[in-house]
Amino acid sequence: MSGECYPDKLIGDIPHFYLYYCGNPSEAVIAKRRSHAVTIGYQSPPFTKSELYGKLSELERILSEYKEAELLRPNSMEKIKIQFLEKAAQLNMDKLSMDEIENELYRIKNSLMPKGLHIFAQGYSRAEALEYMKSIVKYDRAEGKSIKRILAEVKGYDYDKLLKDNYIEILSELEYDISKLVEYYINFNKIDVKCDETALNEIKVSLEFGKKAFENSMKKKDF
Repeated sequence: MSGECYPDKLIGDIPHFYLYYCGNPSEAVIAKRRSHAVTIGYQSPPFTKSELYGKLSELERILSEYKEAELLRPNSMEKIKIQFLEKAAQLNMDKLSMDEIENELYRIKNSLMPKGLHIFAQGYSRAEALEYMKSIVKYDRAEGKSIKRILAEVKGYDYDKLLKDNYIEILSELEYDISKLVEYYINFNKIDVKCDETALNEIKVSLEFGKKAFENSMKKKDF
């Protein structure tokens, strides 16, 4: 950028401090190049599961009722199915099968979304840091397997097949197990899982990685 460029003319000698999300360094470099920005990075706001609400929550309730009827009251299944499809139509899901709707509800429920905005120089609360840790240990990394994959293997499941074929009930069960495992580890510094030594070591590696993120996210720092 030359002295004849408008950003240079407009800014002149005024310091240009630019608050920029630290997860997007390439864009921050552009701000430096185009407007002489002195970037001050900040971390992302805490994330939380989007969960279900309103008609989506009602749809999930009817689906649970349908599955319960399948085991206990088969004669009522058709009536509940009609009710389910009517509710699905209100949400523009009427072209999907029940299995596809169940998959979509699971996806929405477990999607992460920002919880408000980041407050400068303020770290996550303990509860927010705990949710953050739970979210990151669920995914495979180059350094090791996710806890979700390890727990699936401990229970004798093929994790990739669970994902491919959308075994929602089993995946939801694994989500619950991860939540309890992480909370127990943070509270007592112990791993409450019955498994062989290899799996235990893999879980330990993943939890230690998550704990570092847990601790770092609570520090009051921006840069």
